[in-house]
Amino acid sequence: MAFKLQKNPEFTHKVSIPVPIDGGHRDEVLKCRFRVVPAETLALHDVMTAEGTESYLRAICVRFEDVVDENGQPIEHSDQLTEQLIALPFVRLALVRAYTAAMAKGRLGN
Repeated sequence: MAFKLQKNPEFTHKVSIPVPIDGGHRDEVLKCRFRVVPAETLALHDVMTAEGTESYLRAICVRFEDVVDENGQPIEHSDQLTEQLIALPFVRLALVRAYTAAMAKGRLGN
């Protein structure tokens, strides 16, 4: 199969979120639509800080799906939802790991 060069590549992956609970973690999953961002653009974000990681995630995350509220009711994607999700440290880390793993797989396969 020939390589298809896309102008603005995006992809959706399931992201496993290890939610902290008493005595451990509970694995939950959401879907994130990521955009592929050039490395030189991503280098502008200092992922060693919370603020830098949040700006990095705003650059790569297009939308979220499969998110529910405390009563199990679906939450539609919005900018507010994005901000709520990336404000949580355990969600930030899971999203960065998922995007990095997707990009690494692409590099390893090419």
